[in-house]
Amino acid sequence: MSDAVPLGAIGDLPDWRDVIASEDAWLLPAYRTDGLFFSLPKRVRLARNADRSPDFFLEFFSDRNAAGEDQALFASLHMGLECPGLRTDALRSTRLSAADAAVVPVSFSAGATWHFEAGDCRVDAPFAWDGARRATLDARIPARAGDLLYAQLATGAMPAARVAVESRVAGVLPRLDTTALFDAGALLAHLHSLDPGAPSLAFDRLVSWLEAPPPELLRFEGGDRTGSTHLRAFTLAGWLTHHFGGPAPCRRIADGPQIALRAPEEAGGPTRWDLRTPLPTGVPRFLDLDPFTSIIEAGGRDRVTAFTRVGPLPEDRLALTVAVASGFPENIRNCDAVDVTLCVDKEQARSGLTTAQSVALYPGGRRSRTVALAFRRGGLKAYRARLQLVVDDAVLELPWFDGPGAYLHLGPADLPLRLVTVRAAPPLLEQARLAVAIPGTAHQAEIVAEAPSVSFLLPPGGVGRLVVSAQDPAAERPAITLDLPGASVDLDCDSFPQYGPQTTGIRVAFGGGLAAARFAFLPESAQEPVVLDFTPEQSRTTFGYFADQIFRNRYRFRRVFDDDADGDWSDYQLPGRDLILSAHPARASRTPSHV
Repeated sequence: MSDAVPLGAIGDLPDWRDVIASEDAWLLPAYRTDGLFFSLPKRVRLARNADRSPDFFLEFFSDRNAAGEDQALFASLHMGLECPGLRTDALRSTRLSAADAAVVPVSFSAGATWHFEAGDCRVDAPFAWDGARRATLDARIPARAGDLLYAQLATGAMPAARVAVESRVAGVLPRLDTTALFDAGALLAHLHSLDPGAPSLAFDRLVSWLEAPPPELLRFEGGDRTGSTHLRAFTLAGWLTHHFGGPAPCRRIADGPQIALRAPEEAGGPTRWDLRTPLPTGVPRFLDLDPFTSIIEAGGRDRVTAFTRVGPLPEDRLALTVAVASGFPENIRNCDAVDVTLCVDKEQARSGLTTAQSVALYPGGRRSRTVALAFRRGGLKAYRARLQLVVDDAVLELPWFDGPGAYLHLGPADLPLRLVTVRAAPPLLEQARLAVAIPGTAHQAEIVAEAPSVSFLLPPGGVGRLVVSAQDPAAERPAITLDLPGASVDLDCDSFPQYGPQTTGIRVAFGGGLAAARFAFLPESAQEPVVLDFTPEQSRTTFGYFADQIFRNRYRFRRVFDDDADGDWSDYQLPGRDLILSAHPARASRTPSHV
């Protein structure tokens, strides 16, 4: 599946300087935009299906005489994850207020890892964020890990178990008025000695060590005015990871993300880093996850687990049960069906004839199906598989391939086609009626709350653009159109430039010797106006506000007089267009005027 493009109209990056902690998230100021903050959640949660059930399924597979979690050979885990949003009204627990700040969700890098550990049992499974706030994990896990997950789903209480999600957050490291000087080879050799024999080092441990490094290994020039040794250590850890390191497998959840540091390719002179330089890079973070409580509250584990068994001995020695899992999303508009055929050739088939069985992968959801293949003899059990699909009313049969064994996971990445998915977040669907179209084709569809995503299977490289149109449900404002690259995309309110920070340059032209003038500006979705004072010497300013509705982003203005008999409100104005106002001493007309 193609990685989703984290599309946003903000066009900015989080800044790791001056991070504000709230109960459920960290708020990172934007690097370029004043008053804008990115919300980095401290935890993720299970996503929900359209019927509000948890997007989770755990299936055990066994070729023994009993079907149960303690009889399984392995388990298959499907889990949908999402990040809870933090909007402006969630700022009450911080030193910010909704009046002077706007909050948008942070975007993660596409690659991420799910970690589970209980005692000496550890499981790591990679997955990808579909967009800013949604991800899907499909993984085969060991039977013992499945047993432990199944046990915790009974009560949600297993103190020895921990679950976390590891992701990287792209942002700009803090700029500090100091320079770091060191010999890269000597410094990295010492860092490797902090955990002798280990292939990696915990990022948090690196930060702690850098708070008081030996001066013979690392020294600083210049006085950092922040006075925070932790901020300096975090910044330098980010620089070291960016230039000399990379992500490494998790060794223990309690230690946090791991990084693998590599020595420089060539020995050189002393390294000198000016930490005033802006450095955009990815910072590893662990996010907490409790997948158990919501399942228990929704009715318990029986609704999200299954056990699959095959026949009794000795026939199971002559059979192979293949678990077939589908990774195809719902609502592929130009695809009627995707099937896979599993075939045992006559030389190995128990019947002496070539046998084939088909499994529907789409439609039908992501739950696994099982196919029992009968063989003439034990030992190696080989089979072939082939995908068939109906796309744009045409039947496409792909070449046969060798079956990988007892677990067969198939999805869009196994097709010679490109999957393009457009997904809309609930807050956006509350504000607009959405439709998506692919120019040059007949493909178009509406996106509604009951089906918040739509997908198309398209020729590789054959789609240049997507066109998304948003209609005002009240039919008071014209439609808004987005012309986007032809790739998967997650849409939210901040995908539209009409949402979020809005600015307008204002200049007041004075006449008649007037010494001062006052104007009030009222955003369309605001309750109280913003009053600004102007003089001939200070006649220019930039008026800014946060529009929390894409179809209510305009403003109006009026002249304010000392006797409270203010002028009439102007017509609504669009932001982003410079506004020139006239101010004269005459009081006969109090209506706004433009130059």
